[in-house]
Amino acid sequence: MKNKVLFVIILCLFVLVSCRKIETSIILLQEDNIQELDDKVIFTKDGNIKRSEYIQYVFDKENFDDKVKNKNSKVEVYFKSKTEENKVPDPMSQSPVGGFVIIIYECDIIKEVNE
Repeated sequence: MKNKVLFVIILCLFVLVSCRKIETSIILLQEDNIQELDDKVIFTKDGNIKRSEYIQYVFDKENFDDKVKNKNSKVEVYFKSKTEENKVPDPMSQSPVGGFVIIIYECDIIKEVNE
């Protein structure tokens, strides 16, 4: 009986650890895909490539200016939230079936990564 209980506890811990969300990541900024709007800085990954799905990283302008010296560098970020938007374009314009999907990550920059 003790072995079964121990096995269940270990299995539960394994599931919890394997399902844990990634809270930090390293992304490569590209100056051409960075725009400033009010108190936010928005980086659209591969924003100059036409596709049906885009990933945007939104930073607080003050945090971005403090931590990033080179706008074409790698940065370590902490993810605060994730949202998804579906944009239906003008029916008369050329666009993908079903419209566009924009995945938006609200992030804080931890540091610029030097390699």
